[in-house]
Amino acid sequence: MPLCTAIVPFYNEKERVLYVLKQLIKVNNLEKIICVDDGSEDKSLVTSIKNRFKNVYVIRLNKNMGKSHAVSVGL
Repeated sequence: MPLCTAIVPFYNEKERVLYVLKQLIKVNNLEKIICVDDGSEDKSLVTSIKNRFKNVYVIRLNKNMGKSHAVSVGL
């Protein structure tokens, strides 16, 4: 089975992101999970992700630029 990468863009969606990550870590053929915080107002989520999901890459953007931009940065 080929390995894949998941890109999870988010903006002020703490509960949804944590739920999605709990589900994604169960997927066998995921090589990487990349979260892109698109300038969320609550900066604590990035720390929460890093503490709970050690193998998830997190990119934090300073300014909200939209989902397409966040996905481009993740790529």
